[in-house]
Amino acid sequence: MRTGTGGEATPQDTGVVNALIARLKDENASVRRAAAQSLGRLGDARAVTALIPVLSDSDAEVRATVIDALSNLEDPRAIDPIVALLKDPETDVRHNALNALSHWERGVPTAPVIALLDDPDADVRREAVNLLDHLEARSAGPAIAKLIHDPNADVRRNVVEAMGNMHDQSGAAAITEALNDPDPDVRHEALDALNELKAPIAEATLLKMMADVNPDVRQSAAHIAGDRSVIAAIPALRRLIDDPKSDVRESATEALGNIADPAARSALRAALQSPDPKVRRAAAEALGQEP
Repeated sequence: MRTGTGGEATPQDTGVVNALIARLKDENASVRRAAAQSLGRLGDARAVTALIPVLSDSDAEVRATVIDALSNLEDPRAIDPIVALLKDPETDVRHNALNALSHWERGVPTAPVIALLDDPDADVRREAVNLLDHLEARSAGPAIAKLIHDPNADVRRNVVEAMGNMHDQSGAAAITEALNDPDPDVRHEALDALNELKAPIAEATLLKMMADVNPDVRQSAAHIAGDRSVIAAIPALRRLIDDPKSDVRESATEALGNIADPAARSALRAALQSPDPKVRRAAAEALGQEP
């Protein structure tokens, strides 16, 4: 229920703003909802004190719309009233409250957000992870890590991303588990997160990822093998020069160029005969570097 971006009200808006504020008490829920939405779009700070009481409206859609309107206004006075709605019985309201709180960099308490990591709704759990990531709540790392096997793939992917963004080595074990995730996007995110953390990745695991069914996973694994100069990966990288995907072939060639080993240079010489011009170019550039 996003309502657009707010802006500063101009003097000629005064009458309109006052009229809309009056409609927040309209007997019809759809009118109250429309008034709240328009107030959020107009961006007049005077609407904040009028909108906050409407967060307790009997209509869930009105509450959700008011949350969005207040988030557009970005007034810190709205933080605590919105936080209170993290316990709302309606899923959409809890979800909108989490999303709205991401408009503030500070002043948002983390404990009520952490509590929603156990929410029955996957979108709410995912949004809670995203908000904790936005708030850089490193203390929430252990609670977030518990969702590494969440039944929802989007939640798991966001968990891995958040743990990588926290730059906390204590999360590496959970991220490593995600390398075996059934969803390729989660595996790909886990590889990138571990590399960002400079966390160890077993050579056997890296070689397995280079044979993954997903090209993005293969490409990341090849990049990491080169970045870490994994000599044991040279045969696999040489095979990836003939990968069906051009980006994988190019990354594998570039990775070989980063491994100071005669076998890698031999593979690069072979890559000069590739039918893919990107591979030939990458091989030619790599061979011009000091071994």
